[in-house]
Amino acid sequence: MKIAVINSCNYSSTGTICHNTANILRKQGHDVIFCYARGQKSDESFCYKFESMMEVRFHGIATRITGYEGCFSKPATERLIGFLNRFKPDLVILGELHGYYLAHYRFLSYLKEKKIKTLYFLFEEYAYTGKCGYTDPCLKYQVECKKCPKIKDYPKTWFFDRSSYFFKKKQETYSNFPSLFMNTVPYNYRKALGAALIKNTGVTLLQYGWGIDIKNKYKPNYEIDVINEYGIDTTKKVILSVAPLSDARKGIKKYYIPCAEAFKDDKRFVFVLVGVDCQHEAFPKNIIAIPYIKNQDKLCALFTIADLFIIPSVADTYPTVCLISLGCGTPFIGFKCSGVQYMAPEPFGKYVELGNVDHLVELIKVTDKKSRSTIEQCRSYALANYDHESILKKIMDVITNNNYGDI
Repeated sequence: MKIAVINSCNYSSTGTICHNTANILRKQGHDVIFCYARGQKSDESFCYKFESMMEVRFHGIATRITGYEGCFSKPATERLIGFLNRFKPDLVILGELHGYYLAHYRFLSYLKEKKIKTLYFLFEEYAYTGKCGYTDPCLKYQVECKKCPKIKDYPKTWFFDRSSYFFKKKQETYSNFPSLFMNTVPYNYRKALGAALIKNTGVTLLQYGWGIDIKNKYKPNYEIDVINEYGIDTTKKVILSVAPLSDARKGIKKYYIPCAEAFKDDKRFVFVLVGVDCQHEAFPKNIIAIPYIKNQDKLCALFTIADLFIIPSVADTYPTVCLISLGCGTPFIGFKCSGVQYMAPEPFGKYVELGNVDHLVELIKVTDKKSRSTIEQCRSYALANYDHESILKKIMDVITNNNYGDI
């Protein structure tokens, strides 16, 4: 089968999942191309970068001014369509459609007109809203998006609310779309079932989710010396968090940093924060601040030396960073909210009420140095539940053989 996998970028969690999807399908004998817009040009033969950063920046600025997200990048979109016309895919797998890189209504219309079987990974909730990637606490998506309270949230606009326009645009695009599959995780699946954009459109909704390469890539890494590179004292209990500091939704400033401050005089702990994207930010003395890391092997090395991972996100559909943590043998603690609370049962994942920093502090206090048994148990759970190759096999079975099994 000829398959095109398309995503906004070739890095971050979604880029990693899409690149891994392409790799797995290639190993299974399919003819696969991975198309993306943002990120460094890859020297891998199956990767195709079809857009420049100048085009992406123009799209982002134009969206902020006009409110029309997903309506620019027309030359890049036609470039991609021309490429697909030559490649002639039997299946197109879509990752993120947002990201200021694609005229995605034009692109979806192309797939619809050509009757190309399409699998859309719902990494968040953007597919069934008029604008937003995350709906909570708003319920307008159940009837019709309009008068959006989040116009300044990503994908942001400075002036105009176009949520009603795009709600209707998506409704028109999805209707009578032959062979459109949307695959998501159980948390999103339940919400999507009640979404007006999904009802009565002929979309086939799946809840297999996705995984990461637990077997070969996201595993304990003792080869990269992050201990000396970052000056981490591993005789202490290492409490790790990985998220963009500037993204309020990730909760680093509001929850993780205050949590670390509670241990500023406790020499038994050291806090490591990866994802510092703000200059001149002051941190408590017990936090080792590290910029964003693209090298996944180095990231795994940091997870390997961590005794506990903290995910203070307040809205995440399916945080793959938790899967990386488990794959590297490290348990995690997060808030009892959105999709975070469904990532793993105790003892692999523990959860506190949203915003309860005091309870978070108490759980950290009783954290032990990670044992070999803990590493093996976390990794075994990840392999059994989140190996992408096994999940992808089930999805492809549905798409190619109509074998729905237990969805």
